[in-house]
Amino acid sequence: MAKYLKLGEKATIFFDPSSQICISNNEVIELEMIPKNKKITTALSQGHLVRSDKTEYDAYKTGSPVIAASAAVKTSQEQEDINDVLIDLTDEGFIEKVRGAGFTKKHQKMILEQSSREDQIKMYRKLEKSYE
Repeated sequence: MAKYLKLGEKATIFFDPSSQICISNNEVIELEMIPKNKKITTALSQGHLVRSDKTEYDAYKTGSPVIAASAAVKTSQEQEDINDVLIDLTDEGFIEKVRGAGFTKKHQKMILEQSSREDQIKMYRKLEKSYE
């Protein structure tokens, strides 16, 4: 199944030399799979790159404006993107992400003590809401 990427709101260009992925301006690219390397994973987790969808890709290719329905899906899509990035991180990368997220030591421990990555992410999300 194809995957689609585009730049985040504040980004102007992205280039990853190992995968040769280059995205600029309002470009939306199609990939068979998103390479799992540090630069792309970091760019996705920090909003420099965001996942897109076929509707936006087709609109980009034809030069037509993006359909408004696509924008309505963004919030849940962005949440799924973040979850995908968290699942794809190595154990060390996940620990680093948790420690850098501003949680107290007690909350960091609660997250990292969960038995599976999915449970860790659920706890991360639950605690994240209490910090908002």
